[in-house]
Amino acid sequence: MQLLKSTLIIVLLMVYNNAIANTRVVDFYSLTLEELLQVKVTSSTLTSESLLDVPSAMTIFTASEIQKYGFNYLDELMVMVPGYQSYRSSVSSLVNMNSSRGRRIGAASSEILVLIDGHHMNDAITGSAFFGPAKIPLFNIEQVEFIRGPGAAIYGSNAMMGVINIITKKERNQFSLSVSSFDGYQTRFSLAHQYEQFKFDLSGYIDVDQGDNFELRDTYSVGVISTSDPREIASLDMKVEHSNTRVIFRHGQTKVEDFYSIGGTSNGFNQRKTSSSSISIKQNFNLYGLNSWGWLSYNDWDVITRLPLTANGALIDISSPTSELPLREEHPVKGHSEIRVQWHNNKEFDQLTSLQFGFEFRQLDVPATLSKNNYDLEALVNGDYPIDSSQELSILTEVQSSSKRDVVGAYVQYLSELNKSTQLTIGARYDHYSKIGSQFSPRFGLVYRLTQYQNLKLLYGKAFRAPSEFELNLKNNLRLLGNSELEPETVKTWDLIWMGQWQDTGFSIGYFESRFEDPIIASPVGPGVLLYSNAQHAPVKGIELEFSKEIVNDWLIRAVYTYYPKVPSQSFTESDSFGSISLNYQQENWNTNIVASHFSERDMLAPALGPPTRITLASYWLLHSKLNYRITSQLDSFLQINNLLDENYFTPDIVVNVGEGIINRGREIRLGLNYRF
Repeated sequence: MQLLKSTLIIVLLMVYNNAIANTRVVDFYSLTLEELLQVKVTSSTLTSESLLDVPSAMTIFTASEIQKYGFNYLDELMVMVPGYQSYRSSVSSLVNMNSSRGRRIGAASSEILVLIDGHHMNDAITGSAFFGPAKIPLFNIEQVEFIRGPGAAIYGSNAMMGVINIITKKERNQFSLSVSSFDGYQTRFSLAHQYEQFKFDLSGYIDVDQGDNFELRDTYSVGVISTSDPREIASLDMKVEHSNTRVIFRHGQTKVEDFYSIGGTSNGFNQRKTSSSSISIKQNFNLYGLNSWGWLSYNDWDVITRLPLTANGALIDISSPTSELPLREEHPVKGHSEIRVQWHNNKEFDQLTSLQFGFEFRQLDVPATLSKNNYDLEALVNGDYPIDSSQELSILTEVQSSSKRDVVGAYVQYLSELNKSTQLTIGARYDHYSKIGSQFSPRFGLVYRLTQYQNLKLLYGKAFRAPSEFELNLKNNLRLLGNSELEPETVKTWDLIWMGQWQDTGFSIGYFESRFEDPIIASPVGPGVLLYSNAQHAPVKGIELEFSKEIVNDWLIRAVYTYYPKVPSQSFTESDSFGSISLNYQQENWNTNIVASHFSERDMLAPALGPPTRITLASYWLLHSKLNYRITSQLDSFLQINNLLDENYFTPDIVVNVGEGIINRGREIRLGLNYRF
């Protein structure tokens, strides 16, 4: 955090000079619906295509749209995406459960691949982009593409149920400052500079608040605990480009205290700190008539979690020396890294036909994780009584074995316009995981132009997800058990999509069906204990709808809706129907936006000594609003209100400790300024 604060001071000193020298100002209010629907997307085929023609179920947002919504983070934006759900968990106040098309296991949400400027953000230990730093700010995003359904034919593992491709801003100079009703402040900046042939882009983000106030049911007693959810979030990105070379450095970190920590309550002790750093180098070049690029990247992640595991006095009869203290743990996940090397090629035979192919190598390095406890955790798990105790967190226990893994992948894709109205996509990828085995992931896409403004898409894809190091090697855990015998899980998905795109109207309706083989499930094996295993999983069938309408250039309506007529029993924590509607009004210097979202009932497992039982959580509506006023061509003010009606709603717990669901933050009011120079 100190590094980012120091960088912010330097940026503020540079703003004045850049404001004079650089007069490029971006009009965030200027995009019409027609222009938005013509925006090019790249994540589906690694080639530039229009939303109407891309062979995927996809939703996109530009910086202009994001600027109007009252959202700060990627998981909040998901309410405007069909098929995607995101809600708060008991892992920490910043870790959300995210899913695509009703399929999610555990807290990691590792079935979704996240890319930032082409860089894979999923971590080496859980396979997730949401479990570590967890929060991805929207401020510096130029465009974000949400793919629903398999993407493994291009990206391999983790692109099983969806891909989120984020393109960050370049050549933008902005500074934003805001304060919130949770005694918080938010500072955001992006700064661009060119020196001879070098282009520099620097952006940063700091979000600090003291949190809301809550009355929670104490995890380890029948009482109630008064707590809050203070948080600190920070990120720093730097890009350097020269000719055909691009270097990107990213660092993000978070800190939260109190509230829940992996389902446990303990004010003054609960804490979770995360840190992630990455660097990547991309080189474009031409080779034997191929448009090619090479990619080298390195990622590193650290997560330190403190949490209670038992109530006071729970181990008094089996500890030596006798202790009434609760079992506490500091769980450091440090030094987990990944190296990735990729070579991609594109050959255009003519304007109608092209071939893409590439190779990829990944090496995952996951050191052993040693937890710090005040009791001998390994002896407790194995029933070796009496167990040693300590007044400090001085007893070390290995809770995850070390592992290294090599992944080799190769892919090929053929794109062709068969005639003026038909576009064909055929592709496949082969991956080999050391100690796990190999997977083959084909895809097929047929896009047929019904009229100038309407397309019909028939899509098929097979995808897989290799078990993560966390799922394979977790040990000496009282709540969740790893399984070294896990097999990769696979899914086969069919999509049929009708899409219309007119000057002031966009409409899409799609039906999909996903069938799973060897799905990895966290199943109850005892009171409050889950085990990762390959199990059975019924198909997921769903309908996804999107609608946009521009009315007399002042009003824009955007609505999304998802319904699952067939929901597997393992998806009981996900809503089977949900949707949102956004209404935006633009008049001269004023822009106002309101988003209403609804989620149907969800279930969760209840804490119980006998067979697992479920609790049903009520459906709910949420309202978010944002008002922008343009003071000058370079300066905007904004008023943002999240949870406008101060709804008291609960979302499912996955740790099987919380008996009432996870309470969410109430109304938050934010007032700020945004300066472009």
